[in-house]
Amino acid sequence: FYGIWFRSFFAVDGPATLFQTRGPLIVPSISIIVFSIGGLIAFIFSIRKIFIKYNTTVLWLLLSSTIIYLSALFIDDYIAYVHTAVPVAINGRYLFPVLPIILIFFALSYNEILKNNLLIKKILVSVLLITMVWGGGVLTYVLRSNDAWYWNSQPVYDINHGVQHILGPITPGYNSPTEFLRSQ
Repeated sequence: FYGIWFRSFFAVDGPATLFQTRGPLIVPSISIIVFSIGGLIAFIFSIRKIFIKYNTTVLWLLLSSTIIYLSALFIDDYIAYVHTAVPVAINGRYLFPVLPIILIFFALSYNEILKNNLLIKKILVSVLLITMVWGGGVLTYVLRSNDAWYWNSQPVYDINHGVQHILGPITPGYNSPTEFLRSQ
């Protein structure tokens, strides 16, 4: 789980810096853990109600295809581990084909648990969106990058440095790439 989590939120460069990596930013990487655990717990407590309330055939198809896919990934990774004695192919991107299905089940579960409590639903969705945007996605690469990562283009340097100077100080866990390089 650590490898999948880490490789879903870290930033990595190319051969120019010998594939230098920078760790995940705090807000999105921690919030995904909280919301995933919450979603799994909500799913466990509401699975029966969900299968009664919605189209059971479709839900079984989605759930069984997700379980088969995840099992195939696990078996493939385990076989590779047995042959190489090194954990390989542990990446969150391999979950992308089933991630929408997992998110649907989590959303249905949260919806069932919270029932008519619209205010809490709105708060949870708002918190999720804010925490995923606040240092997630492309912002991770912009905030974690250094000059060696950019194309040889002054506008690219200027834009990335501008974003780093504006959003970096208000993003928890951010330290400028120059500070990171000095500490190495």
